Amino acid sequence: MPKSKSSTLVTYVPDAIRHGAKIIPNSMVTGINLNKQGLVKSVTLLNNGRETEQEGNTFIISGYAIETPRLLLNSRPALFPEGIANSSGVVGKYLMVHSADFIIGKYEKMIRQYRGPQGLTLTQEWYTRKPGDNFVRGYTIETETLHPIEFSAALIKGKGVWGQRLTDDMRDYNRYVSFGIVGECLPSENNTVTLSNELDQYGIPRARVTYSCLDNDKKLIEHGVQKCREIHEAAGATEMFHYPGTAHLLGTCRMGNDPRTSVVNKWCRSHDIPNLFICDGSVFVTGAGVNPTLTVEALASRTADYIIDAKKRQEL
Repeated sequence: MPKSKSSTLVTYVPDAIRHGAKIIPNSMVTGINLNKQGLVKSVTLLNNGRETEQEGNTFIISGYAIETPRLLLNSRPALFPEGIANSSGVVGKYLMVHSADFIIGKYEKMIRQYRGPQGLTLTQEWYTRKPGDNFVRGYTIETETLHPIEFSAALIKGKGVWGQRLTDDMRDYNRYVSFGIVGECLPSENNTVTLSNELDQYGIPRARVTYSCLDNDKKLIEHGVQKCREIHEAAGATEMFHYPGTAHLLGTCRMGNDPRTSVVNKWCRSHDIPNLFICDGSVFVTGAGVNPTLTVEALASRTADYIIDAKKRQEL
C-alpha cells in the first residue's frame, strides 16, 4: 500500500499543506540573516539557480547532524563571527554515530531474509553494562535484512569476494541471515563537522567530517560482534563473516541548560536567538544503543507544541 509507510511524504507534508503550508521544492538554503535586534529575519535560498530571500518570524532548522551545523557555520553575521547560534563554540562538535557491525551467517536451510519487515526481532540484553564488561553503555542486537544490493556490498567488503565467487555467493542469498548491533558510541569534542575549503555546486563550503572511534567504542563493538557470532553458532550457521559499518549521525548542535556548553535548550530553542529552533538528530547529547527515529519524531512533536503555546502567549 503506497500510504502505509511512516514517511513525512505521506503523513505530515499533506496535512501541513491542507493547513496552509507552502513547499518550495528544488531549493537550497545558503545562509541565515539577522535583523538589528539579533533575531532571524530571513533565510537566503537558491531556487533553480535564482537567489531569493524567505522572510518569517519563527525559523526551524531540520538539516540533521551534517547540514544543520554546516548552515549555521556558513552564516557569519557580525554578531556571530564563528557562526549563527554558536556563542558556545560547540556547533559542529560532539558528532556521534551508532556502531552498526553485522555478523552474517550462512545456513543449510533457506532463510529468505527478504520476507517481512526489515527488522524482525531484537534483544537488549546488553543495552546496559553488565558486571565484568570492559566498556560503558551498551547496544541492541537486531536481525537485519540486507537487500541484494547491500548484501553484495557486504560480501565484497566483509568476505572479500569478487567476480565469479561473488556471483556464486549472491545465488545463495536466501541462505544467509544477518545479526547486527546498534551500539552507543560516546560523544567526543574531537568528532566534528566543520567547513572545508572546497565549494559545492551552490558556491558554499562543503562539510568536512572528522570522526574516529574511541577506545570504549571499539571494546563495545568487539563485545557485540562476538555475541552475534555466538548466536549464529548456536543456531547452526555453517559459515559467517564480519561486515563492519556505522549508522545514524547524531549530535553537533547539542541540547542543554547551560548556554556556554550547548546550542539549544530543552525545547530545541536556540540559546542565542529566541526565534530560531533546531529540530533534528543534531540536538542529541548521547546516542543510546537504539535507532533514533522515534525520539527525533517525539522531539519534533514536543517542539511544535511548545512553539504553538509560545505564540499563544505572545512569546514568539
